[in-house]
Amino acid sequence: DETLATVSDGVVTLLKAGNVTITASVGEVNKTHMISIENPIVNVDSITIEGDSVGEMGDTITLTATVLPANATDKTIVWSSSDETLATVSDGVVTLLKVGSVTITAKNGEIETTHEITINEPVIPVESITITGETSGLVGDEITLTATVLPANATDKTIVWSSNDETLATVS
Repeated sequence: DETLATVSDGVVTLLKAGNVTITASVGEVNKTHMISIENPIVNVDSITIEGDSVGEMGDTITLTATVLPANATDKTIVWSSSDETLATVSDGVVTLLKVGSVTITAKNGEIETTHEITINEPVIPVESITITGETSGLVGDEITLTATVLPANATDKTIVWSSNDETLATVS
């Protein structure tokens, strides 16, 4: 099968994977020799990881590993987390469990690379503000207003007060 191998004066050139029979003949006498041809093993030289480096507790982040060279024989990636109480990883999908910093590793044989992820508290937005206090007063009076932010566990509950007409009333 000359698609698998060619032979010239006993020198066999292997062309592609498969099994080939080489025949040597002298007159009516023939002898065959079987050769099993395998694809060469191309080792992984490097791995790169792409994906977010910051997330919130409860989120998932999908990481993508690229193996080089592109024609590497075995591109299998084994994923691991430096601390599975902070984050777990399966097939590049990282589940963020607790606040902290975690290192995700992508490994193929002895070749590995890492990716750091910072896990933050989730941002809880303000849904509403209520203001309580007097609705009228005399010139020169001071009225104390109280603002209540909901939900109570909102991430940033800092109140910024302002007056639409500071010639009539100021607020601090």
